[in-house]
Amino acid sequence: MKLSPLPVLVIGALLLALGFWAGTWMSGSDPEKQPAARRSLPAEDDRERVYLYFIDASDQYLFTETRDMLLRGSPGEKTRSIFEALAAGPVGEGASPLPEDSQLLAVYMDGDMVVLNLHPAIRDNHPGGSHAELYTIYALVNSLVINVPEIRKVKLLIAGQEQDTLAGHIDIRHPLTANMMIVR
Repeated sequence: MKLSPLPVLVIGALLLALGFWAGTWMSGSDPEKQPAARRSLPAEDDRERVYLYFIDASDQYLFTETRDMLLRGSPGEKTRSIFEALAAGPVGEGASPLPEDSQLLAVYMDGDMVVLNLHPAIRDNHPGGSHAELYTIYALVNSLVINVPEIRKVKLLIAGQEQDTLAGHIDIRHPLTANMMIVR
């Protein structure tokens, strides 16, 4: 039995087209095969909803400010991004819970606990008072615990050393967990 050349050519053309389409489709889904400019730009989908805690304008409590931020990398890198956002302050009314010149010297993960090594400016430039100290500590702790799933506890060090308190009132010798009782 002899096959007509027309069906063989049609089947061959279809297989060739299918192979070309599959190759194009596969290369489009591989980020390494996309142009570098396309890979380097963050997509709007890469942003995460982040809840940051700032001091309200009346200094009576912490309030939540919701932002869409790029939180990429390790828990330590996410911690640095959140710390910087807190230091920059809220978009609207209110105040940053971190004193002027506050810096995060280092971040260490120990299981579900993050250890923050803070520059002495956080203590030296702190305005003082138990409420201000409470807001500084828990704005930082709450923002980290709520937004970084790997973090359940926060340990604060100043210049690499454990301290009894940040500004004389709140015990920071032990790891801290979120405290939502001071948020409105």
